[in-house]
Amino acid sequence: MNEFLTRLVEAGQRLATANGLSWDIGDNATGRVAKSERWNLTTLAGQVPPPTLWLTGFEFSEAELVALQETMPPDHPKSPLRSTMTKGWADLCKSVVLDEILVKRNKPQHALINVLRPLRILALCAQDTDPTDVTPDLIKLAYNVAMRFGASGKIAANLKMAVRNQLDVRHVANHSPLLRYCVPYATTEAATQHAAVESLEKRDNSYRRTDSQRKELSERKAADRLPDEKAFWELVRIIYTERPKTFADALRFEHLKLAIATGMRIGETALLPNDCLLWTQHIDPMGRPAETLGGIGRSLSLRYFAEKQPDDEKSSGVYLFETLQHVPALLADMTQEAVERARALTAAMRIRLQHQVATGRIFPELGEGDLVPAWEMYTRLSGAIQITSRPLPEDLVEKYRASYDSNVLDEIREWHESRRFRHGLSDNIGKYWAKFCKATGVEIVDARNRPFRGNTPWHEAFVSVKAVEVAVHKFMATKLSDTTPFPLKNGSISPAGILFLTPIRSLIDGRNGGIVDVKRYAFVGRASAQDIQKMLAGGENGLFARYCRDPESRGLKMVTHSIRHLQNAELFRVGVSDAIITKRFGRRNVSQSHAYDHRSLAEDLAHVDLPEVAASLGDRTKELAKLIVARRVSGPIIDEFLKIQTSKGDQAAFEYLEAEADGLHVTPYGLCVNSFVVDPCPKHLECFNGCRHLTRTKVTSERENLQKLLDMTIRVESSIKAVPESSRNVGWENQLQSIATRVGNIKIVLDTAPDSKPFPEGRDLFTSVEPVSQGSILDAQPRRDGDQ
Repeated sequence: MNEFLTRLVEAGQRLATANGLSWDIGDNATGRVAKSERWNLTTLAGQVPPPTLWLTGFEFSEAELVALQETMPPDHPKSPLRSTMTKGWADLCKSVVLDEILVKRNKPQHALINVLRPLRILALCAQDTDPTDVTPDLIKLAYNVAMRFGASGKIAANLKMAVRNQLDVRHVANHSPLLRYCVPYATTEAATQHAAVESLEKRDNSYRRTDSQRKELSERKAADRLPDEKAFWELVRIIYTERPKTFADALRFEHLKLAIATGMRIGETALLPNDCLLWTQHIDPMGRPAETLGGIGRSLSLRYFAEKQPDDEKSSGVYLFETLQHVPALLADMTQEAVERARALTAAMRIRLQHQVATGRIFPELGEGDLVPAWEMYTRLSGAIQITSRPLPEDLVEKYRASYDSNVLDEIREWHESRRFRHGLSDNIGKYWAKFCKATGVEIVDARNRPFRGNTPWHEAFVSVKAVEVAVHKFMATKLSDTTPFPLKNGSISPAGILFLTPIRSLIDGRNGGIVDVKRYAFVGRASAQDIQKMLAGGENGLFARYCRDPESRGLKMVTHSIRHLQNAELFRVGVSDAIITKRFGRRNVSQSHAYDHRSLAEDLAHVDLPEVAASLGDRTKELAKLIVARRVSGPIIDEFLKIQTSKGDQAAFEYLEAEADGLHVTPYGLCVNSFVVDPCPKHLECFNGCRHLTRTKVTSERENLQKLLDMTIRVESSIKAVPESSRNVGWENQLQSIATRVGNIKIVLDTAPDSKPFPEGRDLFTSVEPVSQGSILDAQPRRDGDQ
């Protein structure tokens, strides 16, 4: 362990001690951490569950060990594989996790997935090798193992970041820098996987760029960040026209309606407060309603808690940052309807959760000393409404699913309770209590609180409310309702004040129709963003698979954040100010909004205003004129246009443009603005070699094309120079001079800034090198006197 790793571990130990965490966890043969010593990373970050994320151990999974065995090259030393990390790697992992959460203030999910998981793979491949002694061969092995996990290449890309940020930058490894050894093995499979990693990195690195590559005017910028068109419209059809098959789906539909209407992050819509609707009445200085004066009488805003705010942190962790989003009049009705529908669906759960928060009890409607029939407590614990051997009545089931009105649950429950003696209780009740009692020690008693011996007559069976509450706290803690308040900057908000509530882990048997008795079920929590993401990620249990009508559509999937990208892009497209867009989405800087601008170049130019004298221009010339006005292009013709505009006015300038610049020509190396009406360019795609018409742009592919061209040209130059002196002649000298000129010109183009001309005083390659003579040689001879 070198001095850098020693200091990092010592800093981690100090952070652990300051936060009441046991440092020596996982120091056993299995690498598992005792349940009582696990690190609750959610609490450590000052966040409120769900979800609750834990640091649970330092052992390697079977899948990881198999991946390592299958990836190791034949010449790699063979020895029995460790199933746990060494202490050096475990200490590094613990230190880095604490640094990510407590120092860098990153979220636990980021620390576990993006940082800790790739470190685990490094530790897996290192085996007994200490972090300070990691070699290039081990880094190469770890990279190839990481590529085996997931087709997207995300895990391998994260491993590269871990090598750079945790080993190289921190100087933990003695052989740094090691990042350059993240290369694939010489196999077709590894090459394919590596290509996926490079593609992902290229896409991520260009994510924040507002000048992403566009090959055509109609091509949208970074279009892969937008939702698939078919998937988006199929989702809209589902949530607005399909009848939800379950109560949970009914809530998801309203959640997604608000996500589409607001463009909020899915985590923001999941945390919308119940009283999120805020209507504002607008009056003039005299107190008169604005609508009587031709204005807007009232407008709707949404109260919500914005994520990723610069001032949403305090010493004890992250708190919810409250702000408003103004709702356009066009979307006000659908927004209000979705909120009110969600309120109606969650009303019964909200009342229960309010009582639980106020009393600290699981069953606040029951006395602690009460004895409750086992069949009734079964419903309260499992959520299942069916208690008899008969299935749910179809007419009541249809009535409930038509609206998910919780009052219909009372009718279903009364139907069953009135028939429990006639039809007999469901076998599921006995099975549930047999398992529950075995796990918790709770006893089934009679009406006089005497335990049964032998067979239990379930019609006469009771359980103690206090005994069940104690057992649930002790053995089913993960099922308890969310009662911890969310911290605000000044105060807090109860979980009961959150709009989207849901039953937690209800054990519903598919045979009874999957109906949850939300009026009696005891465990209530807030809906999670992860649930919505999972529902749209594809798979047989996703929304597309269960609601799409044709087989092809059932395989659709969508990323929830793409909805936010879509709304941003549409607001830009219709000409909304970037300042208003920034305000709408809770951002602090307009540059953040432009990272979500996916307009095509044609849409960019749609809102560029031209003088009235340009109204008669052709469509292609108008596009060029807008590019000039927006300062997106330059060149000799543009210089002439601006000169004429300054000296003779707009009319003359646009007439010149109409006559001389009939279009915009895009090349792999930049833009060319020149009239090709009469003849094609004689030096087509040779503009990099000194043409004055060439103008560099911000398009990413230009630099890539030029770099490839430079590399190829240099190789040609090297092969020419390698010709033996005995074979060199005048032709060889001409070839060498020509290729050297090309190399120099390409380097000049590469060094030229966007929107600038590499060769402002260069030749016009559109014009022939030698002037064409007007007539023959005979016409040039002087006439003698008397010639006719």
